[in-house]
Parts: sequence; C-alpha cells; structure tokens
Amino acid sequence: MELEHKSEKRSYTNQSVEKTISILNAFRLDRPEMTFAELQRITGLNRSTLHRYLVTLMDHGYMDYNPGAGLYRLGIRFFELGAIVMKNMDLKRVAVPFLKELAEKLNETVHIVVREGIEGIYVEKFEPPGAMVTFSLVGKRLPLYCTAVGKVLLAFLDETERADLLTHLTLERRTRKTITDKEQLKAHLEEVYNLGYAVDDEELEEGLICVAVPIFGQAQKIVAALSVSGAAHRIKAKLVSADSSLITLLQKVAVAISRQLGYMPEHKA
Repeated sequence: MELEHKSEKRSYTNQSVEKTISILNAFRLDRPEMTFAELQRITGLNRSTLHRYLVTLMDHGYMDYNPGAGLYRLGIRFFELGAIVMKNMDLKRVAVPFLKELAEKLNETVHIVVREGIEGIYVEKFEPPGAMVTFSLVGKRLPLYCTAVGKVLLAFLDETERADLLTHLTLERRTRKTITDKEQLKAHLEEVYNLGYAVDDEELEEGLICVAVPIFGQAQKIVAALSVSGAAHRIKAKLVSADSSLITLLQKVAVAISRQLGYMPEHKA
C-alpha cells in the first residue's frame, strides 16, 4: 500500500507540471498570442483548470494578458530567465579557453561562479591532473559568505542590493575560521572591495584556500567571480611569496574575460 501511495503522489505531481508545460508549449514564434478558447483547444484542459493555471502563471510573471484584445502571451519572466541563460552561455564560451590555460599555468583548480539569489553556482571548472578539489562541481550551489567567490560577488554589488542580500543570509559556521557575525562580514566585504580580490582562508573547508577576483560585464556590473583553489599550504605559499604573481595573474585573466563580455573600464580624469 505504501508503494502504491508513493506512485499516486508522483503521478499527481507530474500531471501538474505537464499541464503547465502544455500551456507554455502552446506558444510558438508563429503563434505568440492566443485567446483563452485557442489555449483550451490546443492544451485540451477544461475551462476551470486552464483558468486556474493561467492566473498562477500571471501572478508570477510567466504570463501576460491583454484585456482589450483578449489575448494571452508569455510574460517578462521568461525574458529575464532567458537573459540569465544567455549570459551564462556567453560567459562559459568566453571563459573556457582562459580557464584551461590558467589551470595549466598555476597547476591548480580554477572556477567561474555566478550568483543566483543568496547562493553561488559553479558554471565552469578546470583542474589539472591530481588536483582533487572534490567540493566543487559544475551546477553545484555554494554559500556566499564563506567562500572567496561569494565574497567577491557580494562586495562588488550595488551597496543597496548588497545590504538587502545580507539581511537574508544565515551565517552558519563551516569551520573554526568561518565569519558568523554580520557586522564583521560587512567590514570584511569593504576590505574585499578595496583590495579587488577575496581570500577564503579555510572558511568553507579545512585545508582548502581559495582566491577570487570579479568579472564584470556591460555597465560595469559584476557578472561572475573567477577563482583558484587548492591545498592551503600551496596557495598560502604562493600568496606570501615575494615574487608571487597569483593575484595579478587572476586579475589579468578576469579583465580579459570582462572585456569580451562588454566591460569598459571607467577612466578617471
């Protein structure tokens, strides 16, 4: 009986998603707008079900309705999501050759991370043989407050947006070095902004250090973070070495990627 119940629950959930998808798939380039009757005919949904789904989609910005013409069309939210997809696709296309060369040059693991809400997402990763940075996977989410990439993504946000995001963050302790006080984090982010880079000094995982720099797009907006990660003793030695060019190299690569994404540095008079 228990297995039967689980099967019924899964079937119900899938049917709900399929109904939503049937509505969205009804729209095409040659059919961008439709009346309620046309949608009902194409989807095969009964009147009350279709109305309920359309209202929900409109409430969340996935559907628009023109009362004068009586026509439904896909909402602005799809444009926003499409922009996110295109941005990440352009980012990966531009960044991949730089990342591969950087990983080989440093003999360390390198990442590109973007922000989605209050988390970061790995969108690309390159690592040399034997690097074994196991915590990161493309598509995996990560906290912003205790990672170098996350701190960069926070520090270079507009001040108002950063302040709003900080109110939604829960600072859980990951290691003994994790910053768990929001006032301390705010001060640290100011330091990151002034320095132009961030360091995760074993704040996410014991024995691991990560260094990150910002990648900018059009209108001087931060779009991603570029990082190098590795064993604490190796990265720390490179950071304190008098002839170390680790941060300079990261920043040089980040600028090259940024320029290909449409970034134009502001020139001070």
